[in-house]
Formats: sequence, structure tokens, C-alpha cells
Amino acid sequence: MDPSESERNFRTICRWVLTPFLCLLSIAIAGDPNTRATIAPMFGFLEALPRPVYAVVIVTLPFVPPIIIAVMVFRVLVWWSHYKSYKSRTDAAEILLSAKNLDTKHGKLYLYLRKFESDNFRADWFYRDDDSLFFSFKTRIDEELALAVDAFGTLVCLGRRLRALPAGAPRKQSTNIGWPKDVAELMDKASGIIMFPTMLGATASELRTILKNKALLRKTIFLMPPPFIYSRRSQEWFQLKSLFESHGITFPSDKEGVLFSADGRFCELNGGLGSRAGLSFALERLFSDA
Repeated sequence: MDPSESERNFRTICRWVLTPFLCLLSIAIAGDPNTRATIAPMFGFLEALPRPVYAVVIVTLPFVPPIIIAVMVFRVLVWWSHYKSYKSRTDAAEILLSAKNLDTKHGKLYLYLRKFESDNFRADWFYRDDDSLFFSFKTRIDEELALAVDAFGTLVCLGRRLRALPAGAPRKQSTNIGWPKDVAELMDKASGIIMFPTMLGATASELRTILKNKALLRKTIFLMPPPFIYSRRSQEWFQLKSLFESHGITFPSDKEGVLFSADGRFCELNGGLGSRAGLSFALERLFSDA
């Protein structure tokens, strides 16, 4: 049955009243000024409501603006926090990399190479029997490495524009076009390189560059890939092993938390070396012996 004229008029008035509120709500929820795609489902849902329920929605409108404003303020605060984190880390990287004498003014520079997605990996450097050494609800690998290297130098890595994390190493801002040049400059400046090896993305290209360059390979320490790569992505694991073996490098035994170099030196981060201080000591020792 087609709605009566009074019903159509009622819904038209309600639609005009609701439109600004739903637009604000869609911006608050989706964060996208292009609100049409977001509010269309909302109107579709409201059109299906019976008139009494529709009226209740209108009556509750006075309570909606404070909620919307609170959500939008929260989003702005989160964005501002991320921006400050991003700015502080990129500024720190610019100051660090512009220094003429890295060895005396800022300590030695160490480069951390990894796949960007690994920034979300959690790290627990204390030995755990449940094979979750690299993953816990504690700090990130990036943070732990930055704190460990801080005892004898400064860790820096490449970062995407406006990609911010709560803590960790200073990031040199780069782009999809300029990253090869930026990585090459950082590799050349760094006293040492810490690498999370993978056969995925740009990191695979960086890995091949290091393996082909004896000078870079000599100053690189590798993080043993975490157990989940072996158990869930076995093909990538075997590709990594084959690539290393083709350059005369053998992986240490498959244990969690292993740091190893191309010349066969390695440290297991368990037992006495499982602490943050142990990680710092292991890294410094491996780099000093290189």
C-alpha cells in the first residue's frame, strides 16, 4: 500500500531534520567528507521503520549532537597524537642524518630494515616456553631494538609519510618512488644494519642488495624470522633459506630470538640473554666483532 500524503510529508520533514545530523555522524564515524555513501544506508534503514519508531528517533535528536561532538573531538585528539608522534620521529631523523660527525655527536648510526607491516609485530625478548618470543601484548620489535641500540648508538629506519607509531626509532620519511635512493644512503651512512629478512615487498630487494655487497653484508645482523613464518608460510621460509644458502650463509638452528651474521656468528635470545639488556649486549658484541 502506498503511503498517504500526510505520511510522505511527515517523512520528508524528518529527512530534512535528520540530514545534518546524519552527515555529521557519518563524518565522525567514517572520517570521510564524502558522506553520501555512508548516510544512504542510514536513510534506507530509517525509511523501513514504522512511524512511531521514526518519531522516537526524532525525539532523541537533542541527545545526538553531544555524542557526535564527543566522537569528533576524540578523532581529532587521536589524529593530533599520531601527528605529534610522526613529527617528532621524522624531525629526529632529519637532525640525526644532517649531523656531519655521527660517531661523536650522536653516537653510531644503525639502520633497521624491515617490511612495514612488521611494525605491528609485538616483541617479548624474555624467553617464553609457548614459542611466542616475537609476539605478545607488550612492546613492538621496533621499540625494543631502538631501546637496545640506544646503549651504544642510535637506531633509524625508513618510514612512510604520516605513518606514526607510539614509540620506536626515528624514521626518515620516504615515498614509493624515492625509497631505493633513501635506503642506499642510509646503508652507506650506517655503522651497522639490523634486518628482519623477508621475501615479500621492497625488503626482498634490500635483502638481495645486501647479500650481493660484501661491505654491507659484513656489517649486517639478521633477526631470525619468527616461528609463525615456518609454521604458516613455509614456502617463504624455504625461499629465504635457499636465498641465504646460495650466498654461502646457513641459518642457525630453528630457535626463537636468534641474531646471526653472514660469517656464522649468532646469539640466542633466551635464558640469560632474554632480557632487554641481554639484547643490547648481544647486538653490541656482534657489531663490534664484525
